[in-house]
Amino acid sequence: MDRFTVYVNNQLPKAAATKDYWGGAASGTADRRVLIAGHKSAVTFASQITKVETLRNPRDFGSLVRGLSCFGWKGLLPTALAVALVN
Repeated sequence: MDRFTVYVNNQLPKAAATKDYWGGAASGTADRRVLIAGHKSAVTFASQITKVETLRNPRDFGSLVRGLSCFGWKGLLPTALAVALVN
């Protein structure tokens, strides 16, 4: 779309047909999606691998490596974000 980078995610919340996202009365019968738009400086993301261990592979020769990854995000500039309910 016009100078926007569009990302699609199936984990965005759905608003029910009888209530809007904030709990008020809504019109229409179709399920609605919450659309979030904003500037890239509005949110930040961090990721870190906290634990790593080596295991013997029980089904083959060699070793396996597994790790624990912790991640999260935070909104820094809430005024640079917009939320819309779309049908």
